[in-house]
Amino acid sequence: MKMQLYYTIYIAWVLWCLVTFFMKRSTLQYRYAVGLLMFIILLPYEVIIYQFPIRLAFLFLLCFSWALIIRLKLTWKQYGLIIMIGYLYSIYFIWRLTNPIFTDRFFIATAVILGFLIISICVRTLDQRISLAISGVCFGQLLYSLICHSYHLQYTIEPLYSFQILLTILLLLAVQQVWKYYAEKMEQQLQVIKMKKRWHV
Repeated sequence: MKMQLYYTIYIAWVLWCLVTFFMKRSTLQYRYAVGLLMFIILLPYEVIIYQFPIRLAFLFLLCFSWALIIRLKLTWKQYGLIIMIGYLYSIYFIWRLTNPIFTDRFFIATAVILGFLIISICVRTLDQRISLAISGVCFGQLLYSLICHSYHLQYTIEPLYSFQILLTILLLLAVQQVWKYYAEKMEQQLQVIKMKKRWHV
């Protein structure tokens, strides 16, 4: 349990460093940096609601995702995509409960790859990708938790895995955005160098 918590905090910290120091300066970057810092602070703490333990970080993500959705004013198709991601997430976790064949690492890696591909293909802007990823995973985790609670299933999957999956997807999106930003910067520098060479010739 402690190792999974430390690993989740480590992924969140790497993502925070990437967002804070390498992403383009904007209100969007500032908002995500503060949100990640709040997530890291709240991650170790839990509250009991109707005899059901819930991490404060999960409640924070729910509120954060709702704030993003309200600000972005998503279309009906994007709301449908959030519901689809949530259902796929809960089905995937329930399938893991009934078919514990693969290792935990393979389980997480497959979820990350599938989630990243679905979000990258279906959504264009970074802001929408992040909001749909957070909202979809939160909805899926909530649905999965309610199903387990309704059928009195014991958690055989570490609940922190949901955070690891989400954070790794966000980390891939951040790396993709940083790579694109610095590639554009390099291209601009090359254009300036070419222009200077033409003037000297």
